[in-house]
Amino acid sequence: MSHVPGPPYGWNTLPASFKHAALGFVSHVAGALGDNLAGIYLHGSLGRACYHPATSDIDLLIVLHGACDDAVLDALASYRLPGNVPVHADGMTRKQLRCDRVPTPAEFEIHGGSAGQHALRVRRVTRGRGHLLLVRQDAYDCDTTLLGLPGRDVVIPVPWEALSVSLEQFFPQVVPYFKNPVLMLCRICYVFTHHSLCSKVGAGEWAMRAFGVEWRDDIAAALAKYREGIPDNEGETLELRTFEEFCRQYIQRIGGNGVGL
Repeated sequence: MSHVPGPPYGWNTLPASFKHAALGFVSHVAGALGDNLAGIYLHGSLGRACYHPATSDIDLLIVLHGACDDAVLDALASYRLPGNVPVHADGMTRKQLRCDRVPTPAEFEIHGGSAGQHALRVRRVTRGRGHLLLVRQDAYDCDTTLLGLPGRDVVIPVPWEALSVSLEQFFPQVVPYFKNPVLMLCRICYVFTHHSLCSKVGAGEWAMRAFGVEWRDDIAAALAKYREGIPDNEGETLELRTFEEFCRQYIQRIGGNGVGL
C-alpha cells in the first residue's frame, strides 16, 4: 500500500477530496464568468505547501478581463461547496490588479465551506480592501495557475513601498481576526525585514532565531498548534497583546511607521 502523506499539504500532495472540492469550485467560477475570466491562481497556505485542513482556507485570486454585473455574482453564488472545505477568493479585473494604492479596488469576494456551510457568500467590493496587495504578491510568489493564462503573464509583483503601506494598515487586524495571530505577527515582521513574503511556518522558524529568547516558547507553541491544525487565537490576552506590541516596536525600528503601527 502506498504511503499517504499527512498535513501540512501543498497542491501536489493535497488529498483527492480536497482537490476535487477546489477544482469543482474553479470549474463553477469558469462557467459563471465565461470569456471574461483571465485566470484563477492559488496562493496562501496551500500555495506555500503549509495547508492544514483543520485550520486553513483554500485561497484563490480570480482575475477578470473586465467588470462583471450583478447577474454574474448571482450565478457565482448558486454553487454549493462540500462542507468543511473552506474557500476564500478575491475577484479583480486586470486593471484593478495593476493598482498599487491602499485600499485596493476589486470586483467581488467569495467565502464558503467553513463549519459545514455549503452555500457561497458573494459580495461586491465597493470601497476597496486593505489586504489585496498582499494577495497579489502572494499569488505572484506562489505562481500556481489552476485555470487560464499563466500567472506570471497576469499577476505582477507589488512595489515594496505599496506593500509596506498595506502591511502597516493590515497589522491591527491580526490579533482580533486571525486564527494564528502569533505566526501572522511573525510573518509581518519577516516581510519588513526581508522585503519578501513567506509562509507562517517559515516566519515562525525565522522568528525563533531572530527574536529574543523570551519569545521562543510562545512561538514554538504557536508552530506546534499550527502543524497540528489547532487554532491559536484564545482571544485578546495580555500575552498576545504584549507580543503584538513587541512586533510593532520591532517593525518601527526597521523602518515601518504607518497608520496601523
